[in-house]
Amino acid sequence: TFLSNATMPGNPGGAIYSSNNAAPVLANCIFVGNSAHTGGAMANYFGAYPTVANCVFANNSAAVGSDIDNEYGATVTVMNSVLLDGIGSSQGILGTVNYSNIPGGYPGVGNIDADPKFVDAANSDFHLQADSPCIDAGALAGAPANDFEGVSRPQGLGVDMGVYELVSSSVVRIQNVTPSSGIQGTS
Repeated sequence: TFLSNATMPGNPGGAIYSSNNAAPVLANCIFVGNSAHTGGAMANYFGAYPTVANCVFANNSAAVGSDIDNEYGATVTVMNSVLLDGIGSSQGILGTVNYSNIPGGYPGVGNIDADPKFVDAANSDFHLQADSPCIDAGALAGAPANDFEGVSRPQGLGVDMGVYELVSSSVVRIQNVTPSSGIQGTS
């Protein structure tokens, strides 16, 4: 978790700064409340090409790219993530984003623009509610095998966007219940 990091005025990358052809892989990360001049959570410069999978970005701030900023030949690949504040670039270099939830939408395969319905984002609980549009909306290829808490992926029909897989509670089915005979059948 990258929480409330900030750079000196005018510097990039509140939580992470990648440059010089660096290729970090970031999976199951939470970026909250980070700030910088560019790239509130992450800034990528000079040919860097990070991969971001199943991450959550929330309440980050910057003049350019509140969540992620790419400059000087850098690009980013984002998948199965929720970015609440946006991707930017003063040079128009944005990157590849697929199977992610971004306000305002974003070009790419499987991207959505919807309230992710976190349990309690105001208190940094980024688990998904049962009716979240992010459930089963991600792609298995390239997703981490486990979520932030070690739960295996997928738990449903597909991988969930964000850091947590929704673990459905078991449903117990009771059949043939009558007041006089009690419970019969299977559960």
